[in-house]
Amino acid sequence: KTIELLKNKKADIALSAGNTGAMLVMSRLLLNTIEGISRPALAALWPNKNDMNVVLDLGANIDCDEKNLCDFASMGAALFRSLFERDSPKVALLNVGLEETKGNDILKKTYSALKSNKIKNFNFCGYIEGNHIMDGDIDVIVTDGFTGNVALKTAEGTANFITKGL
Repeated sequence: KTIELLKNKKADIALSAGNTGAMLVMSRLLLNTIEGISRPALAALWPNKNDMNVVLDLGANIDCDEKNLCDFASMGAALFRSLFERDSPKVALLNVGLEETKGNDILKKTYSALKSNKIKNFNFCGYIEGNHIMDGDIDVIVTDGFTGNVALKTAEGTANFITKGL
């Protein structure tokens, strides 16, 4: 029902404490995507030492190509700009290293595409490693849903471990 309310413009947002996958499927069936965007992404605000990052995808798309990741960068930047007052958010790709030559072929192709950044609604800053997500130097962190979900669940588990230990 909440997705139908969005579709009929009787609501501005939808919240759910239920199954994320079910919400994503229903949203995809009932709502249109932005023109030129073929896949939605799960995004979340991720705390950092300065404020918040937007991180996406967190599990909607296990396999992504460079177009998907470039789309996620644009969508994440748009979300960040709508939530925080920054005209040109800093965007980075989550990777196993910072060097331009590191990563799989999809990440390398995405890096090249984002480096040329013809959209200009964000500032592409290259790669970021998982241990720097919370440094606060990057506003939007882009990854595929598999890697993003593993990072999210690891961070949640670590936070729970530390909290219970205190």
